[in-house]
Amino acid sequence: MSYFSKMELSNIIKIVEANINASQLDQEIETDKIDFKRSWYNLTDKKEINEFIKDTSSIANTVGLDGFLIIGFDPKNKEFYDSKFTNSGLRDVTEIAGLIVKHVEYAFDVNIFDVNIDDHFISVLHIPPSLDKPHVIKNHFTYNKDVPQQNPHRIFVRKNTRTREASKSDIELMIYDRKNIIPEYKLLSSMNFGSFRLPYDRYFVNQEATYEISVVPTITFENIGRRPVAITKIEFEIELYLEDVYSLIASKYEQPLIIHPLEIVTKQITFKSAKLQGVSEYEMSDVTLNLNKTVSRTPPKTMIVTLNTGSKFSVQIF
Repeated sequence: MSYFSKMELSNIIKIVEANINASQLDQEIETDKIDFKRSWYNLTDKKEINEFIKDTSSIANTVGLDGFLIIGFDPKNKEFYDSKFTNSGLRDVTEIAGLIVKHVEYAFDVNIFDVNIDDHFISVLHIPPSLDKPHVIKNHFTYNKDVPQQNPHRIFVRKNTRTREASKSDIELMIYDRKNIIPEYKLLSSMNFGSFRLPYDRYFVNQEATYEISVVPTITFENIGRRPVAITKIEFEIELYLEDVYSLIASKYEQPLIIHPLEIVTKQITFKSAKLQGVSEYEMSDVTLNLNKTVSRTPPKTMIVTLNTGSKFSVQIF
C-alpha cells in the first residue's frame, strides 16, 4: 500500500455518476475494476470481513487504472439503497487500513467517501493502482453451511463481473504491470529494535493499576516517490502468543517528519500502546519479556503512516 492516489473527489463522483447513468440506460457497467454492492459489509463479523478482504484485494490485484467498489446502488434493479460508512459497524474509516494490514500480505490502499448522488447517500471505495501486487490473503475462508474452511495464501482477481483465484499468468501480468506505475508516494523502511528503553509505565486510575507498553526502535525511511511526504503519525501491531495483539502508535509530532524525494532519514521514535487495565505486575513482566522475544524473532512487516493531509498508507518493513 505504498502508492497513494491523488485523484480528486470531484473526479471520483463523475466516474460514479457516469456508471450509474449508464446502468439506468441498460448498459453493462460492472467491469474488472468496478464492482457494485447493494449494502455495506458488516465489518464486525468474521464472515463479512472475509468477503470484504476478498472483494477489495481482487480489485487491487487486477491490472488497470483506479478501481471502485460502489456501495448503495444495485445495477440489476437500478435502485438506490442509501448507505454510509457507519453501516459497516466500524467507528472510523482509519480502521479499514488496520483491517487490511491484519489480513493481507503487502497491504493496499482504500480511500472511502460517503457521497450524495441523485439525493441518495452511497459509499465509494476508491482503490488506486498498486505497486505491491500481488496482494495475498493470509487466511481466506470458504463456508459450507456456516462451517469455515481455512485456505491460506490466496490471491484473487476480477474478470468482468466475477471474482476468482489468480492463475500463474495473472500473477505474471501483475508483476509486469507494477513496472508501469509511477508512484507519487513510495517509502521504503527498515526498523531496528535494538533499544528497549522503556518496557512499560504504570499509572493508577481509580486505584486500579494501568500500564502502557513503550518501545523505541530506530527507523530508516527512504523516499523513492516523486513527492515529499510529511508524516504526522506512525503505527504498527505486534502479536504475542499468536493471539494477543498490541497496537503500538507513535505520538503525533509537533512538526511533521518531512522526507524529500531520494532522501534517506533515520530516526529513533517512541511507540506507545493503548493503556492496559486489569493486568497484574507479574503479567506485565511476562508480556514485556515475550515482547522482546517476539520482535527479535518475528518483527512487524508493515506500518501505517499518516500524512499531514490526513491521508494514510502502509509501508512495508524490510
